[in-house]
Amino acid sequence: MASITCSCYDYIESLCMHQYEVTLILVSGTEVRGRFNTTCYVSLDDQKQQAIKGIDQHQQPLVVLLTDIDSIDVLSPNALFDYVSFAD
Repeated sequence: MASITCSCYDYIESLCMHQYEVTLILVSGTEVRGRFNTTCYVSLDDQKQQAIKGIDQHQQPLVVLLTDIDSIDVLSPNALFDYVSFAD
């Protein structure tokens, strides 16, 4: 099971707890904008992967694997952080 560092996970927990509006830049270069409220596990190729769940700006459900996230840009005002990169 692929994972992320503890410090990166702390940012994930914070954005879910506060339900910040964010733009996630994925490793693929795709941008995903939404609000996330929980972490979860999803099964992919018979492997459990950590993910976050939320909704996009059109209120459609989103699920993003944590290992797919390259960086987070927080759009909500007065957030505890505004940008973090997961790149090594």
